Amino acid sequence: MASPDPIQSAFAGIAKELISVTLKQAEDFLAAATGQEGKSAGTMLGNLLRRKKHNAINVIAAAERARREAGVTVTKIPLRILQPVLDGASIEDDPDIQARWACLLTNAADPREVTPVSPMFPFILRDLGPREVKFLDALHAICVQKVIGDTVFKRVSQILFRQGDLKDLFVKLGFTRVPKLSSATFEEQHLPDFDRDQNAFYLLLDLIRNHDLVREHIPPDFAQALVPGHERVYHFTELGDAFVRACQPPNVSERPGASEHFDNPRGRTPE
Repeated sequence: MASPDPIQSAFAGIAKELISVTLKQAEDFLAAATGQEGKSAGTMLGNLLRRKKHNAINVIAAAERARREAGVTVTKIPLRILQPVLDGASIEDDPDIQARWACLLTNAADPREVTPVSPMFPFILRDLGPREVKFLDALHAICVQKVIGDTVFKRVSQILFRQGDLKDLFVKLGFTRVPKLSSATFEEQHLPDFDRDQNAFYLLLDLIRNHDLVREHIPPDFAQALVPGHERVYHFTELGDAFVRACQPPNVSERPGASEHFDNPRGRTPE
């Protein structure tokens, strides 16, 4: 019987040691990232899969409750919408965002099609965090209130906001550590957290603009908008309006063919 090659044995030992070290490093990182200290990689990954399943079941159950509250039946949902909704819902732990996924699922299954759900919406919601979703909800609610009973503006997309208005809303929602971002004094601009909060605001603004949910409004005299110090103006797009509505519970009073109603204003776009 031939004796083992000492060189091959040495390499095998080194490889085994490297694999062991790599696995330990992976387990340490995964344990810290998931809060599952002391468990094997296989156990932790299995728990993640069970967590995804639990999230998806919670969202489906919430969709059923919303359906019953609205008093509507369920129609077959196209796979190009159903699959990404379930995939996105499965990786969402935040209860508030899970509620949005449930509404998206309920509206997609509503045979009345009062609140259409585009195949794009699950991918948009998946890209947004709790902060962006809450900000859009709050801004949309302001727009809806502004168009109620208005004789001129009937669409959410017609309501314009100065950048300062958006910053004030960002502060009001509790997303900052400093008391204000717009019209800040020289001293306020040099507070330790001012740059951090302002960067967070601009990141949020770019995230929702990236999906064209909110758009910068360019006035007819666009040259004026280029003047240094000119405050930028924004408005919801029709896509943004439709997306936010699709992530809200279906309205019990809505019926197919309904005309103008306060909670779903119609009208012209900004001119």
